[in-house]
Amino acid sequence: MWFVDGDRDVGSAAGGSGAPLSVAGAMMPGVIVEIRTYQIKPGERDEFVRVMRTQSVPLLQKFGIAVLDCGPSLVDEDGAETAYLIRAFPAREIRDEQETTFYASPQWRRGPREAIVSRIESSHTVVLEMPAAAVEALRR
Repeated sequence: MWFVDGDRDVGSAAGGSGAPLSVAGAMMPGVIVEIRTYQIKPGERDEFVRVMRTQSVPLLQKFGIAVLDCGPSLVDEDGAETAYLIRAFPAREIRDEQETTFYASPQWRRGPREAIVSRIESSHTVVLEMPAAAVEALRR
């Protein structure tokens, strides 16, 4: 199962065939992928990644957000500690709705939010559309 809206499956992986996703009865040429990079405060990356993997990712998934991968960058530019989060959504509108719901939720606000946000110096987000087969290849 790819995307979940509550307990309802709203899309499925193309299984590497290159076929478009079917979401709520509509054919889509691809999947919306969001790549977030974070510049982490010095000495905080290991704890940031630990909290992201053990608390934030499971909570995102509980809210129906597909997390493809997250972790520390293999290369730190200019000596800055960096990390990333890659998520997938069936449509831009669904991304907007799920993010609004997630970030306003008491589970996020009283949960891992402070442990995540307090360790970030800056962040950058890129949103793009990718074929479903390429998205599946990103999943870890």
